[in-house]
Amino acid sequence: MRYKETQEIKYVWLWIGLLVAFLFVFILLMELATTKTIRPETIAIFSSLSVLMTLFFKTMKLTTIIDEFNISYKLFPFHLTFRKIPWMLIERCEVRTYNPMGEYGGWGLKYGRKSGKAINLSGNKGLQLYLKTGKKILIGTQQPERLEQYLKMIGKV
Repeated sequence: MRYKETQEIKYVWLWIGLLVAFLFVFILLMELATTKTIRPETIAIFSSLSVLMTLFFKTMKLTTIIDEFNISYKLFPFHLTFRKIPWMLIERCEVRTYNPMGEYGGWGLKYGRKSGKAINLSGNKGLQLYLKTGKKILIGTQQPERLEQYLKMIGKV
C-alpha cells in the first residue's frame, strides 16, 4: 500500500492574471500593427510566448508517492523523473502548516536560507522532512489529514 497525491496550480488569480496579460499584449500588438510600427513576426513571437507561458503553468504538476521504503516526488516540468528519498536518510518528519511567502518566498521549487528546500504548488500545508544530514525538505500537500493518517499507519510519525 502506498500514498499518492498529484497537485496542480489551482489559483484562479493566476489564470485571471495570465488572461489579462495576454489580452493586454494582444491589444497593444494589434494597435501597433494598425499603425505599422511593429512587424507581424513580432506579433507572432509575443503571442506564442504568451501561449507557451500559459501552457507551462497549466502542465505544472507535483506528484508525491510515499511507501514504506521511500518518499518520491516530481515537480513536472522541472523534474522529468522522480526524486527519491529513502526513509533511512530521514531523521524525522511531520505534517505542518507553513508560511509559503515568509519561509520560502512563494510557491514552486524554492530554497530558503534557514528553512531549506520546498517543493509546493499551492496552499500552506506540507510534509516537513528533517534529513540526517541536517538538510530540510518540505513537500506541499493538499491532503494533510490523509497524509498524516498514512504516515501513522506505516509508523513514520
